[in-house]
Amino acid sequence: MTFSLKQMQAEHAAWSQFNFGKHPAWHPLLGMVEEIGELEEAIVLKNETEIKDSIADILIFMSDFCTYMNFDLEEISMQKVHSYRFRTRSSIIGRISHSYLKMDQGIRGTPEQHRNDISKGLSELYENLALYCMYHDENLFEILEDTWNKVKQRNWKNNPTTGE
Repeated sequence: MTFSLKQMQAEHAAWSQFNFGKHPAWHPLLGMVEEIGELEEAIVLKNETEIKDSIADILIFMSDFCTYMNFDLEEISMQKVHSYRFRTRSSIIGRISHSYLKMDQGIRGTPEQHRNDISKGLSELYENLALYCMYHDENLFEILEDTWNKVKQRNWKNNPTTGE
């Protein structure tokens, strides 16, 4: 079977449920924020291994977030944003977080408006990561598949320190 985002999201949903149980959507949202910080640091340090790991981890957390939001990661990846203004990954995740928080608080828009803004933000973040890989002659799917194959072997229930 060829690796796909749909396959990874389904596998990840089962893996996450086993390892962490039901948790709020903001847990993987915070994971994306954390990994974006790690990615930015790795880019500054020109650490290619950490760059690849962070990109994959962002997408793995995005998969979990999409599952909790009832979004299809594959559909998110196919939405073309082509934003004509440059936004950094940190500003994109900031907008996603803003919309999630306002949706949770029930203010500044309807849940549907916030969900739409979150979906667009996720698409923009995915596109940003895909373009980064393309400009650096990397294959986003290979990076993600390699990392996911390692991550899905972790068992945080049996070993909460290392997952090994």
